[in-house]
Amino acid sequence: MQLVDADKYSDEYRKWDLKHLPIIPAAFKYQVDSKKSGIFTNIKKWVNNPKIDYIIHAGDIEREGQLIVTEILRYINNRKPVKRLWSSSLTKSAVQNAFLQLKNDEHYHNLFVEAQTRQKSDWVIGINLSRCVSILMKEKGVHDSLFSLGRVQTSLVSIINKREKEIEDFKSVPFWNIKGKFIASGTPYYGKWCIDNLENIFDKERAEALSLYCTSKEARIHKVDGDHIEVPPPQFYNLTAIQEEANKLYKYSPDKVLDIAQELYLKGAISYPRAQPRVVSDNEAQEFPEILSTLEQITFFQSYFPTPMKDISKNKRFVDGSKVNDHYAIIPTVEVPNISKLSIDEQRVYKMITLRFISAHYPAAVYKQTSITTLIDEQFTFSTKGKQVVVHGWKAILGEGEQPAKGDEDDFLPSLEVGATVELDNLEVTEGRTTAPPRYTQGQLVKVMEQAGRTIEKDARADYTTKELSLGTVATRASIIKQITSKAYIEVKDNLVFMTPKGRQLISILGEGCWISSPITSGNMERSLEEIGAGKRKPDPFLHRINELVMQLIKELQDKSPKWEIQESLQLAPENKGADIGEPIGVCKLCGETVIDKGTFYGCSSFHETGCDFSIPKTFLSKEIKPHIATKILESGNSGLLTGFKKKNKTDEYYDAFIVWDENKKRLSLTFPPGKVSS
Repeated sequence: MQLVDADKYSDEYRKWDLKHLPIIPAAFKYQVDSKKSGIFTNIKKWVNNPKIDYIIHAGDIEREGQLIVTEILRYINNRKPVKRLWSSSLTKSAVQNAFLQLKNDEHYHNLFVEAQTRQKSDWVIGINLSRCVSILMKEKGVHDSLFSLGRVQTSLVSIINKREKEIEDFKSVPFWNIKGKFIASGTPYYGKWCIDNLENIFDKERAEALSLYCTSKEARIHKVDGDHIEVPPPQFYNLTAIQEEANKLYKYSPDKVLDIAQELYLKGAISYPRAQPRVVSDNEAQEFPEILSTLEQITFFQSYFPTPMKDISKNKRFVDGSKVNDHYAIIPTVEVPNISKLSIDEQRVYKMITLRFISAHYPAAVYKQTSITTLIDEQFTFSTKGKQVVVHGWKAILGEGEQPAKGDEDDFLPSLEVGATVELDNLEVTEGRTTAPPRYTQGQLVKVMEQAGRTIEKDARADYTTKELSLGTVATRASIIKQITSKAYIEVKDNLVFMTPKGRQLISILGEGCWISSPITSGNMERSLEEIGAGKRKPDPFLHRINELVMQLIKELQDKSPKWEIQESLQLAPENKGADIGEPIGVCKLCGETVIDKGTFYGCSSFHETGCDFSIPKTFLSKEIKPHIATKILESGNSGLLTGFKKKNKTDEYYDAFIVWDENKKRLSLTFPPGKVSS
C-alpha cells in the first residue's frame, strides 16, 4: 500500500503551481502499489474467504511492519478479528511459542498510529517542498528543474555537501619529519622525532637544523613499555556493516549488497538481511551447533574446523536477547546452499557472512604491543612502536570475506633495556603534506546515515540519542543513497562520492540551518513519533506542527528566490527559459501531454510542470529509434517490424523484431515475428 500522489486529490494538481501549495489532504487516500497488485489480490482473496474465521497479522515487529499489514486489511475493509504474531526470532520453537501467545491486534494500535503519522508527515514534507523548489528553480531558468526533497534525503545531501566544502576549503601545507635508524646489539630499529605526541615540523630549516645537531650526539633507551592486547572476534554483520565491508572489498554499492543478501535470504542461505542488531537471541544460539555441523561439510570451509570453541551461547558479544529487536544479526542458516551454483557476487557475500560466523567460535587474537622512547643528547625524543602477533586466534581464518585492519602487520622490535646506549646509524628528514578530510565512499554513506548525529556540533545535538539522529533505517538507507544519485545530487566516481552542481545548488538555496536539511529534524520527529507510539502524545498536534513548518518554509523560499544565485552550468539559455525545446513527436503514454525531441531522447514536455518522466530512448537494444518510429510507438504502441537488431556477442549477425509499448509494465519491450527469436 502507498499514499496516492497529489494529482489524485484534484486534477488541478497535475500542473505544478505555487498557488496550490501547500497541498494538505483533509483525508489521505491509499492505493495498491502497481508492482505488488498480484500479491494484494491473493491476500484479498484469502482475507475474504468465508472459511477463514480470523486473520493473523505477522508483519515485522516494529512500526513499519505494523503499518503495512494494518493498511492492507483496512483497504480491503476487513471485518474479521485480527490477532498479532509477535516474535523477534524465526526459529521453529520461537515461532511456535509466539503462536501460543497471540494478542488482539488492537493492543498494537498506537504503533500503527505512530507509523501512519510518520507516513503522512513525510508525504506532506516531500510533496510540497519538492514542488515548491522545482517550480522556483524552473522560474530561475534551471534546465534540470525537477528537485526532490525529504527530511532524510535532503539531510544526507547536506552532510555530503559539508564534507565537500571541507575538502574544497582545506589548504594543504608541507611538513617535515625526522626519522632515525638506530642499532641495538646489531639489530636495527626505527624511530620518529616527536614532542608531546606531535611529529610534524612545519619549518624545513628548523627540521634540517635539528637533524644536523642530533647526528653526532649520543642516543640511549629512555623508556620501554610492553603490553599484551586481546582483540575479540568481530560481531556478526548487520546490514550496515556488511554494506560497508563489501563496498570496501569489492566496491559494491549499498543497494547491490542488499540485493545480493536478499537473494541469499530467499534461497534460505542466510537470515533476514535488513537487520539492525549485531547479536542474536538465545533461540538462534541454540541452532549454532547444527549450523556449524552443516558448514563443516562444505569444502571451502572445512579447513576452519573443528572450531576451538563449541559453545558461545553465553558470550554477550554474540548472544544478547536484550539487544535484539524485530530482527537479529545476519548469520548463515542450516540450509547450506550449493556454493558452485551461486553467482560470484553471492559467493563473496555468503563467504563474508559465514566466515564472520565461524570466527566467533575462535579465541581472541593476542598481540604484544611495544613502545620504545629513545633520547638523543638527553633531550630529543624519538618514538618507536611495534606490534607482534602472539596468538592468531580468529585472525587465522581471515580470507576473502575478511581483511586485516590497517596496522595489523607484524613489527619486530629488538629486546632493549632502559638506559642502554644505542648506535645512531643515520637521520633522515622527509617531507609530507597535510591532507584534506577523505571523501566518503558509497559504503561509508550507510554508516554516515546511521551516525548522522556525529556530523552535528555537540551543543546542537543536545540530549538526542544516536538512534534519534540517525537518518533512515537499515532497510531504507540503500534506497535513499540510490535516490540522491538518480536525482543527480551526487555522483560516484571510482567508489568516491562527489557533489554535483545540482546538489550544491539545492543546499545553497536552502541556506544554513534550514530544518529540512538537518538531522536534528529527524531527531525531533522520531522523539515525538515514539511518544505517539507509546500513547503519550496525540498525532494531530504533531501533524499540525509539520504543516506549519512546511507552510513557513514555502513562504521563505518564495521570498528568498529572487536573490538566489544560480550556477551557470544549471541554467538554460535565456531564450529557452521555462520551455522544453524540440519538435513534437506524439502524445505521452502516461499523461497525455506532448512528447518532444529532447536531443538525446524523446520525452514528455510536461516534465517541468508535472514531473512526468515518460521517455523513449533514441537507441533501444542497439537499434536507432528515429522520430517516425517513435511516433508509431506513441500512436499504436507498436513500431512495426524493424530490421537490424544486433545479436549479443556477435559482430555480424542481426535479427528482426517489433518494439512495443507494454501497457501493464509501462515500458518498452521487444516482440518477435512468429517462429523467430533473438540469440
